[in-house]
Amino acid sequence: EYYIELTDNYFPFASLPNNLNGALALEIPSKSVNEKAELIKLKANNRTKDVIKRIMEITPSDGDLNVAIKTIKYGNFSSSVREDFGNLDNEKQKQNMEKSIAGSYKNNLRLEKISFNDLDKLNDSVTYSYSYKVTNEIAEIGSLNTFKIIYPDIVASLDNFSSETRDYPIEYWSYENADAYETTVNIIAPAGKKFVELPKDEILSFKGLKYSIQYTLKTPGKLIVTRKFSDGREQQISPEDYPAFKAFFEKIVKAEQKFIAYK
Repeated sequence: EYYIELTDNYFPFASLPNNLNGALALEIPSKSVNEKAELIKLKANNRTKDVIKRIMEITPSDGDLNVAIKTIKYGNFSSSVREDFGNLDNEKQKQNMEKSIAGSYKNNLRLEKISFNDLDKLNDSVTYSYSYKVTNEIAEIGSLNTFKIIYPDIVASLDNFSSETRDYPIEYWSYENADAYETTVNIIAPAGKKFVELPKDEILSFKGLKYSIQYTLKTPGKLIVTRKFSDGREQQISPEDYPAFKAFFEKIVKAEQKFIAYK
């Protein structure tokens, strides 16, 4: 069975908006007008999963960071990319992308290039690549050079969960519209430098939510960071489970504040 979104010209086959998955639906009978119709909870088992995959390469140079990112957005996420960038020339695409990522940094950022693949086709995913430079992003602490990885996707935030307790359940789907995030970061130290004092790996879970971040030193000057987050976004967080849910998010936020150091 497939449920098709027919009101969006940018959706791939069998993708659904976040607010439809799990919503109440009424199927139109196809065989007989006497067939009984009942409200159902929409379970689109064959829908395209809403996933964001990224491969980042970070190369420090003097006090600056050079960042290149390849992004693949599946399902629901591919629609907005087609709509926002499909009808723009390359210069306008650069301007819009630069504006969207510059807010993640305090220092000046310059987008150097961007390219998209098959924006005019309704494939199950959209792929695009871009690169930029952030000036004065590396901090010096004695002989150490340090910087923090800025992930394009925020998988956990405490903005909406500041209170210590709740009286009502959390409908998690209203905060999260992805099924999974997968990010691989390749960091290459400047010639003659090596990474030191690596952050520790983290593997966290709460019910259907799973988070992991791992640091693998391939050579003294090459570090690979693998970050994954998957969720059961249809679940409901009860008031009783809220403290554990908040603690889970707090641990993720803390894990993503770690600095990378080399000397």
